[in-house]
Amino acid sequence: MGVSSTVYSLLIFIMYGEDNNPQYLTMKMKLSLVTWSLVVGAVLGAPRLRRRTRFYGGTKKRFIVQVKNNQGRQDVQRFAGTPPRDIYDDYISTDLDETELDLLLADNNILSLEEDTQWESLGFRDEPSEDEFLPGENGYHRHLQEQVGYGVTEVQAEQLQVGDSPVTVCIIDSGFDAGHPDLDLDRTSGVDRNSTDGSIMYWSEDPTGHGTHVSGIIAARINNNLGVRGVGSLPLFISRALNDRGRAFQSDIMGALQDCENSGAKVISLSLGGSYITQGMRKYIAELYDKGMLLVSASGNDGKMQATYPGAHRDVVSVSALMPGGVRWNSSNYGPWLEMAAPGYRINSTYPGGGYALFTGTSMAAPFVSGVAALVWSHFPKCQHSQIRYALAKTAVDLGDVGCDAKFGYGIVQARAAYEFLLANPCDAADWGRSRVTGMCTTLTLPTDSPTEV
Repeated sequence: MGVSSTVYSLLIFIMYGEDNNPQYLTMKMKLSLVTWSLVVGAVLGAPRLRRRTRFYGGTKKRFIVQVKNNQGRQDVQRFAGTPPRDIYDDYISTDLDETELDLLLADNNILSLEEDTQWESLGFRDEPSEDEFLPGENGYHRHLQEQVGYGVTEVQAEQLQVGDSPVTVCIIDSGFDAGHPDLDLDRTSGVDRNSTDGSIMYWSEDPTGHGTHVSGIIAARINNNLGVRGVGSLPLFISRALNDRGRAFQSDIMGALQDCENSGAKVISLSLGGSYITQGMRKYIAELYDKGMLLVSASGNDGKMQATYPGAHRDVVSVSALMPGGVRWNSSNYGPWLEMAAPGYRINSTYPGGGYALFTGTSMAAPFVSGVAALVWSHFPKCQHSQIRYALAKTAVDLGDVGCDAKFGYGIVQARAAYEFLLANPCDAADWGRSRVTGMCTTLTLPTDSPTEV
């Protein structure tokens, strides 16, 4: 295992030394439990951290732990001193200090340990819109005229109605204002989740407004003479993962993804992200994609070539944000992992309290693509998720450099054009798009039945 002869001798000495040997007793006292665990770990080949973790002042950090067996699960509980939280399969999460971490690093019943970093929402509120409800003498003033925003028009959503096989979009975000008059509760369901402090985060409440805004982009009521209209009259499933500050550990988001899988949704909309992805999250996203789910995520708001996850994962459609007229929003991240573009600048949508607000960010662009994917898919239930992905890329309006590029991907998503493409090229009679596409700018390069490596 590459252990030096000195370390090996020390280990043998400790294992077989005698208690009546003064030298042994001194060594035994000096060798702390942590040092002992690291030596054993080096010999047995226990897991190592994927990246360095620093502790300050005896604090604890959250980790995602992959256990080898039930003994590993028991060891986590014993060493950590707190009940582990199930995520999925053999992955659990727990809070550890530095000593507890070292003990688990030496445990041969643990397969992997990774720091459980946080992701956050990727959209921000500009200001209240002109149509936001304001309190008055008789309650709230409501503008009885539906607004069709530039985003809906530029993605051709108003040119296509939901088909005979509605596709549910699962939104993982900060919640949903169940009392909003422009959101249809009859077409919406969800699941409550426990927050880090043990309190319940109700899916039908939204403390930040971010999730309600995303929901309205996708599915605000149509032709109701009120507020705004969404991409389509689509069913929604809400799994609230983001806390009151718009943040969530990756383990929480993995749990929310499992809620989406259990709900039967085909499209998952993720207007959130961060700069680091755990191996556990990477693996689970690949499994969801292999099961036929289409994941769409924001590309990030740093205005530079920087990978933001989950969007930069090859099994996720990463979306950049546009201003009116197909102009790139300067703060939208770019890079070779980018696949699509959609409106994301000063988007007017639903907001808690029965109102509306303008938000900007790649958080606003992602739900346009999620909504269009579900809208188109509702007409072609025989299509695979990879074929829907293929059709959206094939029919996008090219922007920037000719062809797929790092700032716009394949271009701005087009609902009507994708629908007409699939009418002319039925999924059940075609071999294009059936392969496990690698995403990004290679979505259109493997139109065969041949599988690719995971």
